[in-house]
Amino acid sequence: MKESRGQLTRFKIAETALALLDEVGLEGLSMRKLGARLGVEAMSLYNHVANKADLLDAVHELLMSRLLVRLDGSAEIAEWKEVGRQMSTTFLRLLKAHPGTIPLFASRSAIAPGSLAALDGAVGLLVRAGFPPLDALYAFQTFFAFTLGHAIFHYGPRGTNSYARMEDYANHPHLALVGLPASGEGQDPDAEFFFGIGALLEGLECRLKLEE
Repeated sequence: MKESRGQLTRFKIAETALALLDEVGLEGLSMRKLGARLGVEAMSLYNHVANKADLLDAVHELLMSRLLVRLDGSAEIAEWKEVGRQMSTTFLRLLKAHPGTIPLFASRSAIAPGSLAALDGAVGLLVRAGFPPLDALYAFQTFFAFTLGHAIFHYGPRGTNSYARMEDYANHPHLALVGLPASGEGQDPDAEFFFGIGALLEGLECRLKLEE
């Protein structure tokens, strides 16, 4: 039985689109498929989303709202590094859980109200920690880009045999010094991620001290 038009909401459409993205990927998502999944004609969706671009903005907004960190002003300034770490980790967790959205975040900026609210909260946290506003924005974008790039490399679509093997390193002396885990599946993505986040946090802390 099809739902009546009044039962649809932008939030419900975004949630269903996210589930569909997980199944068919960004290229496979269409208003027709989404309408069929919701049990309505595709035209009914346009009462809540203006077009497919607006639909993608709604999905972007939905995931940004799930960054479950204290970005509403309640965090103590002394915690800014831990909140930044949690925000990056939560964002990576969301991308791993919904790899179909990785190309979405790689191709769209935060323009929906909810997405901008999350961005504003993150920038506000860094401003309160002592960063000039523009530096705070740059810092957030750096964390965002690092986390997204890590997700693209490790959790986006990849071919087979994507990771280096020990024999691939054998004829490269400096790489041979690195070695590989016993599993033979390449370097640990989590260790790599936290190394990068730690380096970014340390660099930002040094920059903040220069501002004092």
